[in-house]
Amino acid sequence: MISMGQFDKATSILDIGTGYGFMLQFLAEHFSSVLLLSIDVSYTNLKAVRGRLRIFGINYNVHLVVADALNSPFGNDQFDAVESWAGQGNIVRFCNVFRQAHRMLKDNGWFVTDVGGRFERADRDTRTLIESVGLEFFERTLRKLGLLPAKEEAIDAMKKYGFHDVSSERVDSMSIVSGRK
Repeated sequence: MISMGQFDKATSILDIGTGYGFMLQFLAEHFSSVLLLSIDVSYTNLKAVRGRLRIFGINYNVHLVVADALNSPFGNDQFDAVESWAGQGNIVRFCNVFRQAHRMLKDNGWFVTDVGGRFERADRDTRTLIESVGLEFFERTLRKLGLLPAKEEAIDAMKKYGFHDVSSERVDSMSIVSGRK
């Protein structure tokens, strides 16, 4: 994800759907001179993320914003890179995030996300739910909500919203998809 999003060339990165902040922490630890912004719809998640960052001594260049990924408060042409690690599965109509990412990226900026492969490493509660309702019902429901786009659907949506050089790479059981504005 790091190389596909060309984070090493970025001076500003937006993390969409921060969740519990694992990717944000990684980015902060590896790109300490980069301006990092993150958005998540949950104030509670971001409060926990702030605590996580304090525990690891990260108090520089990281800004947390409570916001809806589909209606981001950031202006056009703001970021060198935008990423969403595990946003699919958590953001309803996830492919619509691509439109926002394209708008917020500077020219030649990169967007990168992961799609598919979630259930092999699902948390205990999700595994229990899948066992209760069955994998087919679970996946069909997530797809109908737009929470689980197929790789091809994500690629098509990226192209629809104006991304170029769209590609995907298989890593373990998931695909990493990226595109350039």
